[in-house]
Amino acid sequence: MFQVNDIITYGLHGVCTISEITKKELDGKRIEYYILKPINDDNSTISIPVHNEKLTAKMRPTLSKDEIYSLIKELPKEEINWIDNENLRVKQYKELLGSGNPKKILILLKSLYLHKIEQEKMNKKLHMIDERILKNAEEVLYNQFSYSLNTSQERVQDLLLKYMPASN
Repeated sequence: MFQVNDIITYGLHGVCTISEITKKELDGKRIEYYILKPINDDNSTISIPVHNEKLTAKMRPTLSKDEIYSLIKELPKEEINWIDNENLRVKQYKELLGSGNPKKILILLKSLYLHKIEQEKMNKKLHMIDERILKNAEEVLYNQFSYSLNTSQERVQDLLLKYMPASN
């Protein structure tokens, strides 16, 4: 169980602080909730029922510097297979994003980066939906990595691009 003041990542919301654990009345029942505050959005508050396994599974401790560097260094070894069927690709990529798993999101980023490079070589652009998923993946990963590495999101992007091959 997480504690008040723990720093975690939560799904697509990125790095959050558990500001409190409280009980709320809902349909006559008192339910315990984690109250999360995203570190990059002072106006947001997220309430997660403590005993909702599906939602609490998206809560993860932030990665250490060593864990991040290990993931990044393994990136060139990760095999990427582009999914030509757009509906299937979007479905799978949304599931990967929703998992909150940094390794899976990093592989997703690699896939989209490489496809973007291939498209640019043919004077084409990514499909809009792929571009949107790319932006969401960047936001989630850069938020987590920049927090743990105590650096800017731009520096995180530079670091990742250094380990991305020009093609697979």
